[in-house]
Amino acid sequence: PERVETVMFEMDDLDSVAACCDAVRRFRLDGTIRGTFWIGNHWRVVTVLQQFPWEQGDPPLSAADGDTLARQLGIARWTGFVPLYGSAARVAVDRRAVRAELRGKARRVTCFDDRILEHADASPRDRFVSSLYQAYSGRLVTGLPRAYWRKHTPIPDEPDPDRDRVGFIFCTAALPLRGADVAEASAVAEAVIERHGYEPAINCIGTRDRVVQLLASIAYDREVPGTDERAMTCYSELAAKLTGLGFTPFRLGVHSMAEMDKAESNYTSVLRAIKAALDPGSILAPGHYV
Repeated sequence: PERVETVMFEMDDLDSVAACCDAVRRFRLDGTIRGTFWIGNHWRVVTVLQQFPWEQGDPPLSAADGDTLARQLGIARWTGFVPLYGSAARVAVDRRAVRAELRGKARRVTCFDDRILEHADASPRDRFVSSLYQAYSGRLVTGLPRAYWRKHTPIPDEPDPDRDRVGFIFCTAALPLRGADVAEASAVAEAVIERHGYEPAINCIGTRDRVVQLLASIAYDREVPGTDERAMTCYSELAAKLTGLGFTPFRLGVHSMAEMDKAESNYTSVLRAIKAALDPGSILAPGHYV
Protein backbone atom coordinates (compact mmCIF):
# COMPACT_ATOMS: atom_id res chain seq x y z
CA PRO A 1 0.00 0.00 0.00
CA GLU A 2 0.96 3.62 -0.45
CA ARG A 3 0.85 4.30 3.27
CA VAL A 4 1.00 2.31 6.52
CA GLU A 5 0.10 3.74 9.92
CA THR A 6 -0.66 2.21 13.30
CA VAL A 7 -3.04 3.47 15.93
CA MET A 8 -2.06 2.61 19.50
CA PHE A 9 -4.68 2.76 22.24
CA GLU A 10 -3.74 2.39 25.90
CA MET A 11 -6.19 1.11 28.51
CA ASP A 12 -6.24 0.88 32.30
CA ASP A 13 -8.62 -2.02 32.88
CA LEU A 14 -10.67 -4.78 31.25
CA ASP A 15 -13.77 -2.60 31.01
CA SER A 16 -11.82 -0.32 28.67
CA VAL A 17 -10.51 -3.36 26.80
CA ALA A 18 -14.08 -4.57 26.26
CA ALA A 19 -15.24 -1.17 24.98
CA CYS A 20 -12.27 -0.84 22.62
CA CYS A 21 -12.72 -4.39 21.29
CA ASP A 22 -16.34 -3.63 20.42
CA ALA A 23 -15.22 -0.49 18.59
CA VAL A 24 -12.57 -2.40 16.68
CA ARG A 25 -15.14 -5.03 15.74
CA ARG A 26 -17.36 -2.40 14.15
CA PHE A 27 -14.40 -1.03 12.18
CA ARG A 28 -13.46 -4.53 11.04
CA LEU A 29 -16.98 -5.21 9.81
CA ASP A 30 -17.29 -1.94 7.88
CA GLY A 31 -13.83 -2.30 6.29
CA THR A 32 -12.10 0.61 8.00
CA ILE A 33 -9.61 -1.76 9.65
CA ARG A 34 -8.43 -4.27 7.08
CA GLY A 35 -5.49 -5.79 8.92
CA THR A 36 -4.88 -7.80 12.06
CA PHE A 37 -5.31 -5.96 15.35
CA TRP A 38 -3.38 -6.74 18.54
CA ILE A 39 -4.23 -6.23 22.22
CA GLY A 40 -1.93 -7.28 25.07
CA ASN A 41 -1.48 -6.77 28.78
CA HIS A 42 1.54 -5.19 30.44
CA TRP A 43 3.20 -8.55 31.17
CA ARG A 44 3.13 -9.35 27.47
CA VAL A 45 5.02 -6.13 26.76
CA VAL A 46 7.39 -6.17 29.74
CA THR A 47 8.67 -9.66 28.89
CA VAL A 48 9.61 -8.40 25.44
CA LEU A 49 11.56 -5.46 26.79
CA GLN A 50 13.60 -7.14 29.53
CA GLN A 51 14.28 -10.27 31.56
CA PHE A 52 13.08 -10.95 35.08
CA PRO A 53 14.37 -8.31 37.57
CA TRP A 54 16.23 -10.72 39.85
CA GLU A 55 17.51 -7.85 41.98
CA GLN A 56 13.94 -7.56 43.34
CA GLY A 57 13.92 -11.12 44.61
CA ASP A 58 12.72 -14.52 43.44
CA PRO A 59 9.63 -15.05 41.29
CA PRO A 60 6.79 -14.65 41.04
CA LEU A 61 6.31 -10.92 40.83
CA SER A 62 3.04 -9.72 42.33
CA ALA A 63 0.38 -7.83 40.43
CA ALA A 64 1.53 -4.65 42.20
CA ASP A 65 5.13 -5.36 41.16
CA GLY A 66 3.95 -5.71 37.58
CA ASP A 67 2.12 -2.40 37.70
CA THR A 68 5.22 -0.68 39.08
CA LEU A 69 7.47 -2.20 36.46
CA ALA A 70 5.09 -1.20 33.68
CA ARG A 71 4.97 2.40 34.92
CA GLN A 72 8.77 2.53 35.00
CA LEU A 73 8.85 1.39 31.37
CA GLY A 74 6.05 3.72 30.31
CA ILE A 75 3.70 0.84 29.50
CA ALA A 76 -0.06 0.89 30.12
CA ARG A 77 -1.95 -1.92 31.84
CA TRP A 78 -3.32 -2.94 28.43
CA THR A 79 -2.20 -1.79 24.99
CA GLY A 80 -3.83 -2.21 21.60
CA PHE A 81 -2.75 -1.64 18.01
CA VAL A 82 -4.68 -1.47 14.75
CA PRO A 83 -3.10 -0.98 11.32
CA LEU A 84 -4.33 1.41 8.67
CA TYR A 85 -3.45 0.67 5.04
CA GLY A 86 -4.13 2.44 1.75
CA SER A 87 -3.59 5.72 -0.01
CA ALA A 88 -2.59 8.74 2.04
CA ALA A 89 -6.09 10.14 1.69
CA ARG A 90 -7.76 6.86 2.71
CA VAL A 91 -5.51 6.46 5.75
CA ALA A 92 -6.18 10.05 6.83
CA VAL A 93 -9.95 9.48 6.77
CA ASP A 94 -9.68 6.16 8.60
CA ARG A 95 -7.30 7.62 11.19
CA ARG A 96 -9.76 10.36 12.11
CA ALA A 97 -12.61 7.87 12.45
CA VAL A 98 -10.66 5.39 14.58
CA ARG A 99 -9.18 8.04 16.85
CA ALA A 100 -12.54 9.68 17.41
CA GLU A 101 -14.15 6.37 18.36
CA LEU A 102 -11.38 5.15 20.64
CA ARG A 103 -10.70 8.43 22.46
CA GLY A 104 -13.68 8.08 24.74
CA LYS A 105 -12.85 4.46 25.56
CA ALA A 106 -9.06 4.35 25.91
CA ARG A 107 -6.86 6.41 28.21
CA ARG A 108 -4.67 7.56 25.34
CA VAL A 109 -4.77 7.15 21.56
CA THR A 110 -1.63 7.78 19.48
CA CYS A 111 -0.90 7.35 15.77
CA PHE A 112 2.45 6.33 14.30
CA ASP A 113 4.01 6.11 10.87
CA ASP A 114 7.52 5.08 9.81
CA ARG A 115 9.07 8.01 11.67
CA ILE A 116 8.80 5.96 14.87
CA LEU A 117 11.66 3.83 13.54
CA GLU A 118 13.97 6.83 13.90
CA HIS A 119 13.34 6.93 17.66
CA ALA A 120 13.51 3.23 18.44
CA ASP A 121 16.17 3.69 21.12
CA ALA A 122 14.55 6.65 22.85
CA SER A 123 12.60 4.67 25.45
CA PRO A 124 11.28 1.16 26.13
CA ARG A 125 7.85 2.31 25.00
CA ASP A 126 9.24 3.57 21.68
CA ARG A 127 11.11 0.31 21.13
CA PHE A 128 7.89 -1.60 21.64
CA VAL A 129 5.90 0.66 19.33
CA SER A 130 8.65 0.41 16.73
CA SER A 131 8.59 -3.40 16.79
CA LEU A 132 4.81 -3.46 16.23
CA TYR A 133 5.11 -0.95 13.41
CA GLN A 134 7.77 -3.09 11.77
CA ALA A 135 5.51 -6.14 11.98
CA TYR A 136 2.64 -4.23 10.36
CA SER A 137 4.85 -2.88 7.58
CA GLY A 138 6.23 -6.25 6.50
CA ARG A 139 9.51 -6.39 8.41
CA LEU A 140 10.61 -9.46 10.33
CA VAL A 141 10.23 -9.40 14.11
CA THR A 142 10.67 -12.13 16.70
CA GLY A 143 9.17 -12.80 20.09
CA LEU A 144 11.81 -15.39 21.01
CA PRO A 145 13.44 -13.26 23.75
CA ARG A 146 10.21 -13.53 25.76
CA ALA A 147 10.94 -17.20 26.37
CA TYR A 148 14.08 -16.22 28.33
CA TRP A 149 12.11 -14.06 30.80
CA ARG A 150 13.00 -16.16 33.86
CA LYS A 151 16.51 -17.24 32.88
CA HIS A 152 19.30 -15.91 35.09
CA THR A 153 21.73 -15.68 32.18
CA PRO A 154 21.51 -13.04 29.43
CA ILE A 155 19.79 -13.93 26.18
CA PRO A 156 22.50 -15.40 23.91
CA ASP A 157 23.29 -13.90 20.53
CA GLU A 158 22.08 -17.13 18.94
CA PRO A 159 19.19 -18.33 21.12
CA ASP A 160 18.42 -22.04 21.28
CA PRO A 161 15.55 -22.65 23.72
CA ASP A 162 16.13 -26.40 23.81
CA ARG A 163 19.85 -26.09 24.46
CA ASP A 164 19.30 -23.31 26.99
CA ARG A 165 16.62 -25.26 28.90
CA VAL A 166 13.98 -22.60 28.37
CA GLY A 167 10.39 -23.34 29.34
CA PHE A 168 7.67 -21.62 27.35
CA ILE A 169 4.04 -22.78 27.05
CA PHE A 170 1.06 -21.29 25.25
CA CYS A 171 -2.59 -21.83 26.09
CA THR A 172 -4.81 -20.68 23.22
CA ALA A 173 -8.51 -20.00 22.84
CA ALA A 174 -10.78 -18.82 20.02
CA LEU A 175 -13.18 -16.13 21.25
CA PRO A 176 -16.08 -14.33 19.62
CA LEU A 177 -14.93 -10.82 18.77
CA ARG A 178 -17.05 -9.28 21.49
CA GLY A 179 -15.63 -7.10 24.20
CA ALA A 180 -17.33 -8.95 27.04
CA ASP A 181 -15.90 -12.30 25.90
CA VAL A 182 -12.38 -10.91 25.48
CA ALA A 183 -12.51 -9.36 28.96
CA GLU A 184 -13.90 -12.53 30.57
CA ALA A 185 -11.35 -14.87 28.99
CA SER A 186 -8.47 -12.51 29.77
CA ALA A 187 -9.52 -12.17 33.41
CA VAL A 188 -9.74 -15.95 33.79
CA ALA A 189 -6.32 -16.43 32.20
CA GLU A 190 -4.67 -13.82 34.41
CA ALA A 191 -6.19 -15.26 37.58
CA VAL A 192 -5.27 -18.89 36.87
CA ILE A 193 -1.70 -18.13 35.80
CA GLU A 194 -1.06 -15.85 38.78
CA ARG A 195 -2.43 -18.49 41.16
CA HIS A 196 0.15 -20.96 39.85
CA GLY A 197 3.01 -18.55 40.44
CA TYR A 198 3.69 -17.12 36.99
CA GLU A 199 3.48 -13.68 35.43
CA PRO A 200 0.48 -13.88 33.03
CA ALA A 201 1.51 -12.61 29.60
CA ILE A 202 -1.69 -12.36 27.57
CA ASN A 203 -2.47 -11.00 24.14
CA CYS A 204 -5.34 -11.21 21.67
CA ILE A 205 -4.97 -11.19 17.88
CA GLY A 206 -7.83 -10.40 15.53
CA THR A 207 -7.18 -11.95 12.15
CA ARG A 208 -10.84 -12.27 11.14
CA ASP A 209 -13.92 -10.10 11.39
CA ARG A 210 -15.77 -12.03 14.12
CA VAL A 211 -13.12 -14.09 15.91
CA VAL A 212 -10.22 -13.11 18.14
CA GLN A 213 -7.42 -15.48 19.13
CA LEU A 214 -6.29 -15.34 22.75
CA LEU A 215 -2.78 -16.49 23.61
CA ALA A 216 -1.80 -16.82 27.25
CA SER A 217 1.81 -17.76 27.85
CA ILE A 218 4.06 -18.64 30.74
CA ALA A 219 7.85 -18.59 30.72
CA TYR A 220 10.00 -20.51 33.18
CA ASP A 221 13.44 -22.04 33.67
CA ARG A 222 13.54 -25.77 32.97
CA GLU A 223 16.75 -26.10 34.97
CA VAL A 224 14.70 -25.64 38.15
CA PRO A 225 13.51 -29.11 39.27
CA GLY A 226 9.79 -29.76 38.94
CA THR A 227 9.01 -26.74 36.79
CA ASP A 228 7.80 -28.71 33.78
CA GLU A 229 5.23 -30.47 35.94
CA ARG A 230 4.09 -27.23 37.58
CA ALA A 231 3.76 -25.50 34.23
CA MET A 232 1.65 -28.32 32.83
CA THR A 233 -0.61 -28.24 35.89
CA CYS A 234 -1.17 -24.54 35.23
CA TYR A 235 -1.83 -25.17 31.54
CA SER A 236 -4.31 -27.96 32.23
CA GLU A 237 -6.37 -25.88 34.65
CA LEU A 238 -6.47 -22.88 32.35
CA ALA A 239 -7.36 -24.94 29.27
CA ALA A 240 -10.18 -26.64 31.19
CA LYS A 241 -11.59 -23.34 32.46
CA LEU A 242 -11.50 -21.64 29.07
CA THR A 243 -13.03 -24.65 27.33
CA GLY A 244 -15.73 -24.82 29.99
CA LEU A 245 -16.67 -21.24 29.09
CA GLY A 246 -16.95 -22.21 25.41
CA PHE A 247 -13.55 -20.76 24.47
CA THR A 248 -11.93 -23.77 22.80
CA PRO A 249 -8.30 -23.99 21.62
CA PHE A 250 -7.53 -22.86 18.09
CA ARG A 251 -4.12 -24.54 18.15
CA LEU A 252 -2.50 -27.17 20.32
CA GLY A 253 1.15 -27.73 21.21
CA VAL A 254 3.01 -31.02 21.42
CA HIS A 255 2.41 -30.87 25.17
CA SER A 256 -1.35 -30.61 24.79
CA MET A 257 -2.42 -33.05 22.07
CA ALA A 258 -4.48 -34.95 24.66
CA GLU A 259 -6.99 -32.09 24.45
CA MET A 260 -8.21 -33.70 21.22
CA ASP A 261 -9.60 -36.56 23.28
CA LYS A 262 -12.27 -34.14 24.50
CA ALA A 263 -13.52 -33.33 21.00
CA GLU A 264 -16.79 -34.75 19.70
CA SER A 265 -16.42 -38.11 17.95
CA ASN A 266 -18.00 -36.85 14.72
CA TYR A 267 -15.38 -34.11 14.50
CA THR A 268 -12.42 -36.41 15.09
CA SER A 269 -13.76 -39.02 12.64
CA VAL A 270 -13.84 -36.37 9.91
CA LEU A 271 -10.26 -35.36 10.74
CA ARG A 272 -9.14 -38.98 10.58
CA ALA A 273 -10.82 -39.46 7.20
CA ILE A 274 -9.07 -36.38 5.79
CA LYS A 275 -5.77 -37.51 7.28
CA ALA A 276 -6.14 -41.00 5.81
CA ALA A 277 -6.93 -39.60 2.35
CA LEU A 278 -4.08 -37.10 2.24
CA ASP A 279 -1.45 -38.97 4.27
CA PRO A 280 -2.23 -42.71 4.17
CA GLY A 281 1.23 -43.61 5.43
CA SER A 282 0.90 -41.26 8.43
CA ILE A 283 4.18 -39.61 7.53
CA LEU A 284 3.23 -36.01 8.31
CA ALA A 285 3.29 -35.06 12.00
CA PRO A 286 2.27 -38.47 13.35
CA GLY A 287 0.20 -38.28 16.51
CA HIS A 288 -0.66 -34.61 16.12
CA TYR A 289 -4.38 -33.81 16.34
CA VAL A 290 -5.41 -37.28 15.06
